[in-house]
Amino acid sequence: MDQWDSATEVYLDIYFRFWDNLIIEGTEVRRIDYGFWKGRFCEVTITTKGFENWTSLKKGILERFGEGKEVKIPPYGLLGFEGLGETEWHIWLGEITEMELVYDGSSQIAELWMGSTVLREQAFKKAEHKP
Repeated sequence: MDQWDSATEVYLDIYFRFWDNLIIEGTEVRRIDYGFWKGRFCEVTITTKGFENWTSLKKGILERFGEGKEVKIPPYGLLGFEGLGETEWHIWLGEITEMELVYDGSSQIAELWMGSTVLREQAFKKAEHKP
């Protein structure tokens, strides 16, 4: 059985507000999505656009949380298509919180995702045991 045959789906309620007008780590935030599982806040995704915003967000996050694990995906991407910008990805796996910081060079979209390790584990365990 391959990994996709046993994939588990967890459904979250995602909310965002158009009127969020925030500056985070010197970065102009485009959108903030708030994720809830069974009524409990479990994750947030902060989205911005543009290289300058990416640079300031990355600098602030790395200063605050350390380097994490960095992965660079070359300009041809995972599927081998040419003409795509380089993707940079940082990940932090903690006992309480998990984080991902991703920048897609072709779209110039940057996302910072932070989620509760405990709630994600509970959600996936519960989803695995559904009949």
